[in-house]
Amino acid sequence: MNEEKISGIGSLLRRKREELNLSLEDIEQQTFINKRYLKAIEEEQWEKLPGYSHTFGYVKNYGRVLHLNQETLKSHFQQSYPDLPKKETSSRGKYREFTPDKANLFKKILLFLIIAAAILTSLYLSIEFRKNHDDFHSTISFSEVTNQPEATIPSVNTSPEATPVLVQVATPTPTPEFLLQVKLSADEVAWLQVTTNDNQKVFSGVLVPQKEYRFLSNSSLIMSFLNGSKVRVTLNGTEAGFLAENDQRAERIFRP
Repeated sequence: MNEEKISGIGSLLRRKREELNLSLEDIEQQTFINKRYLKAIEEEQWEKLPGYSHTFGYVKNYGRVLHLNQETLKSHFQQSYPDLPKKETSSRGKYREFTPDKANLFKKILLFLIIAAAILTSLYLSIEFRKNHDDFHSTISFSEVTNQPEATIPSVNTSPEATPVLVQVATPTPTPEFLLQVKLSADEVAWLQVTTNDNQKVFSGVLVPQKEYRFLSNSSLIMSFLNGSKVRVTLNGTEAGFLAENDQRAERIFRP
């Protein structure tokens, strides 16, 4: 059948499609044009289509799949399209087809945003970790201390007579004599935290050289520390060596 004798573009496209034994779904898959637009073109329902330019673009893509001559398509389309003002519709105000290419682009953008968010989160956590780590070490900094004689050294204080740090742990039934007396003296800076067996914090801070720290209690004392090998212990008036054998963080329990 001679294509030039067919006046309607919709009839031309439909006949060619049927001759090639193709369905509208087949055309939709090859052109990425929504099936409802393809049907509207075949039925020449122009009011259902997005303007002259967009519709002509659909027709050209449709005809290309059917191997139709582009000039023939243009001629039939111009004869079939109603005599309406051929204004270009704003691309912002019109519905755009969500083609597979656009879907893939959207997926790539989304994946990029997820990766970027993960990198930023990892960087933030790394910065926070380093900040906390530096703060911790600044609190228990192990600065060099001038070697002192092993003999008993009085505490350095602004007052004429240095007084030791005395920590008295409250007990439900205090007695005149405390069953547990622990005296600590640091050769170098060390960190210490002391709690009771009912998890009440008694002391937490840095042990300063040339200063004595006394803990009096009638119940057990739990001591967590760093640099314990530099802290001398006197238990109930008797020298008991150092708080630990190494400088790693450790814990020791003193019982009455």
